[in-house]
Parts: sequence; C-alpha cells; structure tokens
Amino acid sequence: MANPEAAFTAGKKDMIPVLILFFDKGPRTEIFEKILNDRSIDQKLWEKVTYAKIEFKKDSDEAKEWKVTSAPTLLIIDNGQDKPKLLKAVRSGNSQSLQKEVQVAIKKLEKEKEKKEKGAK
Repeated sequence: MANPEAAFTAGKKDMIPVLILFFDKGPRTEIFEKILNDRSIDQKLWEKVTYAKIEFKKDSDEAKEWKVTSAPTLLIIDNGQDKPKLLKAVRSGNSQSLQKEVQVAIKKLEKEKEKKEKGAK
C-alpha cells in the first residue's frame, strides 16, 4: 500500500487503476480492509492496481474533491489521463463484487493503453 500521492504517480506511469479507500474506525471499514488485504483473492489482480488509504474527514479537501460523503468508500480511479477520472465509487459489497469492479476497471484501462500504444506507432 502506498500513500495517495505515490499511488497516483504509479497509476499514471503504469496506466493502472488507483484504488483509494476513505476509511474510518467502523466495522464496515474493517471488512473493506480485509478484502483489500486478502492476497488469496487473485494475486495477479493486485499486481495490476495501486492502492492507498485516506482517513475520512467530511470537510477534508480530498473528500470534497472526490465527493465522498461517508466511510468506507473505495474509489476506483483512472489516473492515466491528464486529469484523474473516477471510474467507480464503491460503498459496500463483498469480496466477489469488489473483485469484479476492480477487474472491470483493469480491463478498461488495458484497452485504453493498447489503443494509446497502437496510436504511438
């Protein structure tokens, strides 16, 4: 897990999704953290994303920027463009649904990366 700035840098450099978890001390956050730290889910999946956590504070600049109103909230962000773009905000779910959301984001960015590479040739 990286700090948010490092996660955004890695996401832009590698054109991989950035996962940002806005967390609090509640039990739902614990569930999200267990899922995000469960390396038995699909090791290859975690190699294709970068992940950071931000403590949720309702009036923080980060919460306002991303329109996060409660915790836990997991943001799936495309940072491969000039400006970071929110792909999905996930506020609840289980291991399978979270994994599916992340896989969708990975596939989308892989397709965009392929198009970009083909256009550069």
